[in-house]
Amino acid sequence: MKSFCFSVLIVLLSEDAAAVPVYEDEPCSYSSVIVRFRLSFAPTVPVVPEEVIQSPSRFAAAKVTRTDEVRVPYEDEEAHLEIASAHFPPLYIRVRIFRALEARWVSDRILYIWRDIGHTTSVEELIDVMDRKWLSQKCVADDGKEAQ
Repeated sequence: MKSFCFSVLIVLLSEDAAAVPVYEDEPCSYSSVIVRFRLSFAPTVPVVPEEVIQSPSRFAAAKVTRTDEVRVPYEDEEAHLEIASAHFPPLYIRVRIFRALEARWVSDRILYIWRDIGHTTSVEELIDVMDRKWLSQKCVADDGKEAQ
């Protein structure tokens, strides 16, 4: 009986371990990139009004400037994120090719970026803005499996 209980405990623990998010080192082909300089669009490129998203305790702010999805073709869609804070130098991120884009704070230093690539894939990314490091960059196919 003891060995059966131990076996059940091992199975339950292994199932719990499978529920832990997987953080990957390898970005997918649609991943956003950190750049070393402030990005801007040419004056002729149509953009929507910028959106500023404050972190929970106003530790940092993410400014999102993106092309106008009505007037810019899908393959040319682009967004520029500028993360600013009094506690670290500005961080600049380029996001390309998407149909929908959402950025929101998970905590004061972790920013979540979600993009719909189309009818087949979405991209979920987590970045630690203070360490300037991607925690996760994952492409997810509509069937729930990881896309490449």
